[in-house]
Amino acid sequence: MPCLPRIGGIVVLAATSLAAAPTTAQNFTLLTGWPQANGIVHAMALDEVNGVLYIGGAFSQVDGQSRERLAAIDIATGTLTAWAPGADNTVLDILVRSDSVIIGGQFTTVNGQPRAHLAAIDRTTGTLGAWAPAMDGNVNCLLADASVLYVGGAFTQADGQVRNRLAAFGGSGALTAWEPNASSTVNDLEWNGANILVAGVFSNIGGSSRLRLAELDAGTGLATAWVADADATSTAVMASNGRLFTGGLFSAVNGTARNGAAELSPVDGSVLSWSASITGGTVRSLVLDGNILFTGGFYNTVNGNAHANLAALDATTGALLSGSPEASSTINRMIAHDGRLYAAGAFTAVNGGARDRFAVWSYCTEQAWYADADEDGGRQRRHGDGLHCATRPRGRQHRLR
Repeated sequence: MPCLPRIGGIVVLAATSLAAAPTTAQNFTLLTGWPQANGIVHAMALDEVNGVLYIGGAFSQVDGQSRERLAAIDIATGTLTAWAPGADNTVLDILVRSDSVIIGGQFTTVNGQPRAHLAAIDRTTGTLGAWAPAMDGNVNCLLADASVLYVGGAFTQADGQVRNRLAAFGGSGALTAWEPNASSTVNDLEWNGANILVAGVFSNIGGSSRLRLAELDAGTGLATAWVADADATSTAVMASNGRLFTGGLFSAVNGTARNGAAELSPVDGSVLSWSASITGGTVRSLVLDGNILFTGGFYNTVNGNAHANLAALDATTGALLSGSPEASSTINRMIAHDGRLYAAGAFTAVNGGARDRFAVWSYCTEQAWYADADEDGGRQRRHGDGLHCATRPRGRQHRLR
């Protein structure tokens, strides 16, 4: 059954209301004509207001045009824009913040000017900003609110001051006193309400013993009472709509068996009942859209079945969804927006077809639906199954608050 018709982006329905049952299957369609990169794509960030997707990585060309580790794509047309700043080494994370694109990574120059692992670029012109923080090691992840930029990675100094793997910069760009002092590498940062979730390799952070996952006070840098100790590296953490997931190389969290991915309580870090076994590698990216949890990384098995590097899971049961896409190699980052999944990584094929390190799918949710003519919210009569494609609200990206 085809997707429901749209007029001006709005799904056209019959006069009766539709009450949806739990997700049963999806219709994933690989889109053609989107830009391709000649090297690994590590990072993506979406400017939702202007419809521009920024990508960063280790590439030197996108769609045959010179783009030194940074590029931008118009998501309305699927074409490369003229935005073309350049970094001399790999870009590992990107954050769109006001009029700037903040980048972190392995680089030491941007647009030919010294910038040690962290820089700000004008989101429209590509001009390098005057802000010039000095980090002594890689910046892996970025997080921000209206007044503070938080950075995590493998560095031990920021602007000449000791900052072990975590640091924060205020509105003026000056380094703040925030110093959680992580004992080893930080891989990802995420908001959990007003607090900050951290994923990585550390065993001590914020003045407390915490194994590879922690929640920090955004003001003091101290660890909260939230505890979710993982038995191996945590690579990703994601919170959305009151739910919290983590992914990595672990096989247990808080002593409970969880292979590659786990759902945790946002309140105290306890392991919740949702479970999907992802083995043969590590989960590097997580995206929740409605009742679909997308997991990307480098792995070969999902719930005991051969399935490589990209999976669409039922966010209620953990089951692998029908028609779930796959990739030939690592997925580093994903974004779900308005019924499309954007995926970036090291792959050269998806769903058996050639795609160089960037791919886009559209998807519709197949649901049983029920007529509710009196609109009292009660299910009255089952009308069957069909693919329902509703334009999703443009919510904020998880790295901004």
